[in-house]
Amino acid sequence: MKLLEIKNNLVKLSYGENEKPILGKFIVLATSEKSYVAQLVNLKSDNVNNFAIAKLLFTFTPDGVVDNYDGSIPSMASQLSFLDSSELLDLLPVETAVKIGQLAQQNESLSLDISVFEHNFTVFAERETDKTTFISNCIRQLFQMKEKSVIVDLNNNFVKQWDSQIDIQRELGYKQSVISNCCNGRGKTAYGYIWKHKVKGE
Repeated sequence: MKLLEIKNNLVKLSYGENEKPILGKFIVLATSEKSYVAQLVNLKSDNVNNFAIAKLLFTFTPDGVVDNYDGSIPSMASQLSFLDSSELLDLLPVETAVKIGQLAQQNESLSLDISVFEHNFTVFAERETDKTTFISNCIRQLFQMKEKSVIVDLNNNFVKQWDSQIDIQRELGYKQSVISNCCNGRGKTAYGYIWKHKVKGE
């Protein structure tokens, strides 16, 4: 791959026939001071050249700390390499997971931390139905996290109530996704207790 142009948060690259990039694949633009992670969002070819457009998503320091893209521009002398999606997903900090779905053309499930919804979050989809499904899935998960939950012991005695599953995670360190599975009937107990959604009138 060869870096051709960088404009705002988009990178234009050329690639050879043998490189065969796929849409959604991640690439690293590396320098000694700062590295960038971008994702291929468009592939084009004509009779002579093959081009790819990648969107800058993250930066990471030489010691491996990942952060959201900060608006800086990578050097045109950056070293380019592909980054396996599983490696990137292992680096991303996820405390309260929202399941996003499968990465395009890759066998990797993507979960993002709930904090991404506090920023300008943009959804790109080829079909409007895909976009609608994605948004409704995220909204459903976010509402479930906000539902009042109660904890009871294994003898069905009330122990405590929380205003949201996120509060449980913050206070006790129990994973929100595990509590959610119990509340939604996909698990019987977690952390030695029974977990339920609070029913009105109880």
